[in-house]
Amino acid sequence: CTFFVLAALVLWLKSRERRIGFMAILCGLLAALSKEQGLLTPLFLAIPTIIWWRQIYLDGAGERVVRWRWGFLGLGVLLSGLVLFMRYQALGGSITGLVPASDNPLVDADLAGRVLAPGTYVIKALSLCLWPLSLSADYTRDALPLPLEWSELKGWLGLALFGFWSVYVLRCMWKARMIHAVCFGGSLLAYGVTSNLVVLSTISFSERALYLPSAFLVLGLGWLIQGWLRQGEKISAPGMILVASVILCLSGLSLMRVTDYASNQAIANTSLEHTPRSARLWSMLGESLREEGRFDDADRAYRQALLFDPDSASAFRGRGLV
Repeated sequence: CTFFVLAALVLWLKSRERRIGFMAILCGLLAALSKEQGLLTPLFLAIPTIIWWRQIYLDGAGERVVRWRWGFLGLGVLLSGLVLFMRYQALGGSITGLVPASDNPLVDADLAGRVLAPGTYVIKALSLCLWPLSLSADYTRDALPLPLEWSELKGWLGLALFGFWSVYVLRCMWKARMIHAVCFGGSLLAYGVTSNLVVLSTISFSERALYLPSAFLVLGLGWLIQGWLRQGEKISAPGMILVASVILCLSGLSLMRVTDYASNQAIANTSLEHTPRSARLWSMLGESLREEGRFDDADRAYRQALLFDPDSASAFRGRGLV
């Protein structure tokens, strides 16, 4: 999905004729067929189109705004609607399918939880973008506790940051700042529309919800570096050493993270460090311990799972096998 979305965006930015524009719309269709976020591709393509339209009034440079672009964007919207209709039919008359409270506790949340929890998820998303190594394999149920009171400051802070993010994107579009509007606007759409901020998602939070927003941010960074090099500006040697050191450090930590996936026990133990209230992870740990014949340890893990989710079928089944 991310590949096709970015391919559509690059083709759209470079296109000066219908053939390339049609390829961009086709990539958008393939993105939508890959994953739900791909349905937003026409909105991603609309951002640079609106900026080109805006440039007509700022400096008269609107040669890229031609009539066929608006027609192609309309075609993209129709194709996204077709894919959405196909999904609706495949799920038996539902857009998202059944959303159980074990996957997304916002289903049963009161008003304070429904309003402020998405704000706390924004804070979590930003922290993972800055430090993407404190990941967990599961964020369902009580892995990220819901705010219970209107006084939850983290929830308000997250909502305020999202509001600032939105205003900044609109300001960049108004001033026709293409790089900032496309990259920050794309990440805003990719995260905001498909998260619990706008609609009730099938999950409370997931690191995979950050893949597409992160891709837009990386695209923006690459775009800015390309601009620096094109202008002939040199990056200082200390700066290069600092960047190389950070890359080597993060690469080493990422390799360590990948080794966690060597077994269910390893990934469960590592993930529980970051989301200790995840019943699914405790059940996964219990299953791995049971397979090793460590029945007492497995039983303790299953008991922990039932402590956080009294209706956990996998924990009941595991205790029965033990």
